[in-house]
Amino acid sequence: MRMVEVKIPQQDWALYIQALTHTSHAEEHGGEHNERLEFMGDAVLQLAASDLLWRRFPGAREGELSRMRRLVVNNRFLATLARERELGVLLRLGRGEARTG
Repeated sequence: MRMVEVKIPQQDWALYIQALTHTSHAEEHGGEHNERLEFMGDAVLQLAASDLLWRRFPGAREGELSRMRRLVVNNRFLATLARERELGVLLRLGRGEARTG
């Protein structure tokens, strides 16, 4: 895997840390967890996928577009992408969550 250096502006660090913090970690150590950000992120992902599919398949009907969007915006597919990019090493998990993998 090719390593890419990402420079995060210092004023955004807290938001990135929150986005990577599971509820179990926040309960054990305090601080904010990612559930509210996850809620908003899900909505943004749905909108972005909808826009992409709408533009790429101009003749598709609503049902077809919905089925295609479900294939892309689902937990299993997104988890596969996260594993491929090794995002798991960045997550802040509580002890119990970390043990279960």
